[in-house]
Amino acid sequence: MQSIEMYFKIPYEDKEITDDRMINHVINHIANMEANNVNHLFDSRIAATKAALLLLQTKKTSKDETKTEQYSSTITVEEYKDAFVIYVRRTAGNVSATYIKGTPEYKLFFPKPLKYYTRPLRGMIGNHIDHFILRYTEHPELGTTLLDAFTDLKDAFDPASTTQQNKIAAVKSLIAVTSVERKALNHQMYSNILYFADLHMGEPQYAKVFFNQSLLFPHHPSKAEPVVEEEFSLILQGNETKNTGLVNIVGKKARFVVIKGTNVKAYTVASLDDMEPGTEFVDLAAEADVTCDMTQLGDDNNPYLILRNLGDDEAEVVIDWVD
Repeated sequence: MQSIEMYFKIPYEDKEITDDRMINHVINHIANMEANNVNHLFDSRIAATKAALLLLQTKKTSKDETKTEQYSSTITVEEYKDAFVIYVRRTAGNVSATYIKGTPEYKLFFPKPLKYYTRPLRGMIGNHIDHFILRYTEHPELGTTLLDAFTDLKDAFDPASTTQQNKIAAVKSLIAVTSVERKALNHQMYSNILYFADLHMGEPQYAKVFFNQSLLFPHHPSKAEPVVEEEFSLILQGNETKNTGLVNIVGKKARFVVIKGTNVKAYTVASLDDMEPGTEFVDLAAEADVTCDMTQLGDDNNPYLILRNLGDDEAEVVIDWVD
């Protein structure tokens, strides 16, 4: 006997069902109701389903348009990031021509290894630009060419970065709103399933005519399609464990940069319920900057990735996707 509990769950809440698939499924469902609407039996149900569908379509259109704008702003910021790296390399040559590498004067410009600045995290570029402007201002003997370059870059980067962050926030807000509209449509469709199941009780061959399930799973995927996230930061208190939310994406790599903390490790785990470490994925020592191939997360026995702070002090790790 099948579990009775399965009939109490809303099938449309499956994460594999994207908004696009759901919309196509509902459009087809409405068409099937209209085609079989004898004596206007389904009029109110058709109207309610159309209303719920329109709300989702409207919010999704706004979200997609904003995501396009976000992508455009991200491209602009990446171009400024490339310019910043060029200026950093020129600065390294400029400073080392006057001050020997490793001297206190040199370390004023580069207190961290050069790669920390030539592979900058997006969220740190603005701070880095301010740092080099300050150092060049304090050392006029190095000339004004790169000082002017960093100053011009700051004038262009700051508003572009602000625009990008605003677009990211707007997309997240629209995703939240869209999820509300999607939930309402899920509930309406579940109501429709129950209605037609009751209308054709004991005759599922007639009820299922109204629901084309192949539109929901056209490729029959075994797992939800992963979404590449923006750069993000995880802060862990002493001896705390957190889920990273990372998934296996073929051709993608994740970069882990330790901002604070001296004893953080990443583990793959079988379940997020107790998050007991399975296999050590990467050891993140103090100031670690490590890039990992995410195809290593393909083990079905341990598909989740967690971070565990084994130290007593607070730790912070920034995670970014790398092509």
